[in-house]
Amino acid sequence: MPILEITIGAATAGAALIGTLWKVHSGVVKKTTEHEQRLANIEHTNDIQEIKITNIEKNHGSLDQRMANIESTVVELKIQNAEILQILKGGLYGKATKNVDR
Repeated sequence: MPILEITIGAATAGAALIGTLWKVHSGVVKKTTEHEQRLANIEHTNDIQEIKITNIEKNHGSLDQRMANIESTVVELKIQNAEILQILKGGLYGKATKNVDR
């Protein structure tokens, strides 16, 4: 009987060892899978942020061009306003001079 008890004990110890190893292995696999998923999510988020930054940079360049166009338009309007004022002043002075001469 002692051989049977030793065999049963060895089988139980072997099963416990295999169970422990399996539990450790599945825990490591589960953690590894979780870490890989987290890393994939971080990389995906990083890609999205890079796309957003690229779009902002493109829009910034476009905004600079728009601002330059607006500044050019404002300068042109100032010049036109000055010319109109000059014409109006000339017209008023011209009428006043004509009235005085009569």
